[in-house]
Amino acid sequence: MVTQYWPDRETAPRDISPYTIPEEDRHCIRENIVEAIIHSPELIRVQLTTCIHHIIKHDYPSRWTAIVDKIGFYLQSDNSACWLGILLCLYQLVKNYEYKKPEERSPLVAAMQHFLPVLKDRFIQLLPDQSDQSVLIQKQIFKIFYALVQYTLPLELINQQNLTEWIEILKTVVNRDVPNVSLFVISYITKHKYLV
Repeated sequence: MVTQYWPDRETAPRDISPYTIPEEDRHCIRENIVEAIIHSPELIRVQLTTCIHHIIKHDYPSRWTAIVDKIGFYLQSDNSACWLGILLCLYQLVKNYEYKKPEERSPLVAAMQHFLPVLKDRFIQLLPDQSDQSVLIQKQIFKIFYALVQYTLPLELINQQNLTEWIEILKTVVNRDVPNVSLFVISYITKHKYLV
């Protein structure tokens, strides 16, 4: 419903306007969707991240600048249970600007000037922890960083010092031993010839 009825639509003067979600309802959704993503189980979270992607596409930064404040609040929280959900929200923000020209990315760059150092600190904090949840959060941070720099290296954000720090983090992850759980899965796949 959000993907279909969120954007405003232009109509000819005599035509009946197509249905769109009323602004009061949009405001309510914008106010609560971030928290819903943080607290939802995975299957629902997937659907909600699709919704927030469309909301960001149509409303950020013109109608919804508050998402940056919410992301900042939850990223800096010491409650690690909310990190994955908020990283998924941030990833959707970055994905909306992934293919845009550098001059069109200024709202993202402004937001990431605050978030990139926090992401790096969170990653460093999580490096010693190889639990499934920690590794999932680390992967999501890498996905955000990759989407940010994949097609355009924003020099306002990335300088020689912090690029070196990110490369060192990547080297640390690549040089880790593969967890036993992963080895079990790989041997199972190889044994049952599911590997193509």
